[in-house]
Amino acid sequence: MEEKPSCVVIGASSGAQALALKLTELGHIPCLCDESDGSLFARWPRLDELYASKRYDDIATLRKDTPGPLRLFVFSAYEGYVKDLSLLTEILTPGDIIHECNAFPYHSLEQIESLVKARTIVWTPLKIAFSVESGGGLSLITSGRGLDSESRDFLYALAHRRLDTRVCFAQLPEPGLIAACRAAYRGLLDTLLQGFADAFYVMSSIYNLSPFEARMVFADWAKTELDSPVLQAMRNILASMDEGGESSLSRILDTVKFDSSDIEALNLAVAFRMPPPLSTAALSARIIAALRDERVGASVSLSGVKQSPPRSRDTLPDLRDALILAIALAYAQSLSSLQSAITRGGGGSSADVALAWAGSSLLQGPLMDQAAIILSGQG
Repeated sequence: MEEKPSCVVIGASSGAQALALKLTELGHIPCLCDESDGSLFARWPRLDELYASKRYDDIATLRKDTPGPLRLFVFSAYEGYVKDLSLLTEILTPGDIIHECNAFPYHSLEQIESLVKARTIVWTPLKIAFSVESGGGLSLITSGRGLDSESRDFLYALAHRRLDTRVCFAQLPEPGLIAACRAAYRGLLDTLLQGFADAFYVMSSIYNLSPFEARMVFADWAKTELDSPVLQAMRNILASMDEGGESSLSRILDTVKFDSSDIEALNLAVAFRMPPPLSTAALSARIIAALRDERVGASVSLSGVKQSPPRSRDTLPDLRDALILAIALAYAQSLSSLQSAITRGGGGSSADVALAWAGSSLLQGPLMDQAAIILSGQG
């Protein structure tokens, strides 16, 4: 009888923890390996309770202790990924399976595939999202190349089951399409973040609402189509106070900068001929907002528009409806672009991707649910 691969989780991240807990719930005993600085073991509060006998400081020791095949879930950093993968494959043996769960450089895809092929190791990208709100459920989007039926069934069992019994799992034929999903996801997430930030700006500047009052408005909006983990995060930020009892918002306002993941999202959109206005509009606003010193300096010379009297708060529902429409249009645009990329990339279903996002991710919420229903032909 063929030996089943032992499950191994490598890397310190919230997604790695959620996956390890899900594996345990399904009766597996995952080995945990921290190749970095020990932060994996330091960050997980339930580690001692669940995995005390299965800790490894490096993959070489784990490999010697576990002679049979391994199924590795690797949460790696984007920078230096190819080098890290090269070192990892030197320790592994034919028959081992690597599920890349975080991100890989799309421009290095051919190099990555040549590397694992030379080592006779199965490598499959696997995008994992999870949500505490859904009971720790996982959504999985994986590449089908090199994925046998046993591995597919294994991953399928890990995915979250929604109340309507549908499984939050999508399988795409080409590894590169995982990158296309990443670009579409980032564009939608940027739109949500910027949309709620702009809504707060309108509340404070036009409706003259305090952070606490804006938080109460967001609480009401959470009972509508706008409900999402991003909205919940905005409410938490507005409720946060510093040591002096003042809103913590002023400390973080206009401090977010452009980073490598933003650049990657834009590059991927271009690579898959997906129009990137969602990300570019949101990121342009973020960059301008972060230039606080320059804007303050310019305000000395520029008079700007005249301040108008605060608008009646009775019209706040109009602001909510405008935001719902803007986000719905963003979903339609992004998912349409993703389907075009999937069609050119050899097949797959944007409906399955939308279901995965709706099941467990920062995009969760009634609008994402509705998008998944419409794409599946049930709406």
